[in-house]
Amino acid sequence: MGEVVGDPVGAAVTLGPGVALGATLADAVTEGAAVGTPDVAGAPGFDAPAREAQIPERYAHLFRVGHSVNGFEPIGGNNGELLADSNASIESLVADIDAAK
Repeated sequence: MGEVVGDPVGAAVTLGPGVALGATLADAVTEGAAVGTPDVAGAPGFDAPAREAQIPERYAHLFRVGHSVNGFEPIGGNNGELLADSNASIESLVADIDAAK
């Protein structure tokens, strides 16, 4: 899982059966992985209890996949919602943008 492969058109990053990122995104992911993530251990609030992500065990595998792709650990204080389809996702994004101040 998570390998870079070459093809006649260019490289692609495969994330699993039937899932692949295009060459441009694959390059960005590879470059980001080479650079690594910033060291934030000295940032104010880094050690705050709220920073600890509370991930239900049934979703832990999804966060491991995310970490394997981008190198970022989940942090507390955020939440998400799975929506029914892409139209619902777009409507939610537009509503959040409209509500932003």
